[in-house]
Amino acid sequence: NIDRLMTEIKHLVGKYSPDYINFNAESFLAKPLSELNEFAEKYKKIGLPFWCQSRPETVIEEKIKILKDMNCQNMQFGIEHGNEAFRRKVVNRNYSNKMLIERLNVLSDLSVEYSVNNIIGFPDETPDLVMDTVELNRQHVAADISCSIFTPFHGTPLRELAIEKGYLR
Repeated sequence: NIDRLMTEIKHLVGKYSPDYINFNAESFLAKPLSELNEFAEKYKKIGLPFWCQSRPETVIEEKIKILKDMNCQNMQFGIEHGNEAFRRKVVNRNYSNKMLIERLNVLSDLSVEYSVNNIIGFPDETPDLVMDTVELNRQHVAADISCSIFTPFHGTPLRELAIEKGYLR
């Protein structure tokens, strides 16, 4: 609920006087355009710069323009892996590298900085597959690129895969 969110933001800003806000939601842009516009109009009264997360599939120029107008300073994307087939099969991310680069270029063209997160060490990942991730990251101009080591968290399908493959007991 946008009004409830605005009440919470105003409370936290009043209590802590932050320099910026980080909206920690993996799919910030998955909202319909009408909701994003409503939120934007209300958030502009706060005016603080902010960071947010989203998925490349949700990036469209009109939404990025709205975020920029709201004072978005950085967006974060979990690319996870640079090999399309591996990303689709193991990480369940169904988009092409071409589409990813096109969407990241929308941000660059509108001068909105972005960061990307990658993971290596997935079950059955080879050194060549790791290099696919490196090569994909050479095709865009992120403000920040991070790389984490795969962690097989309890309750996740990838942990079950690691057990099935004999990497874990």
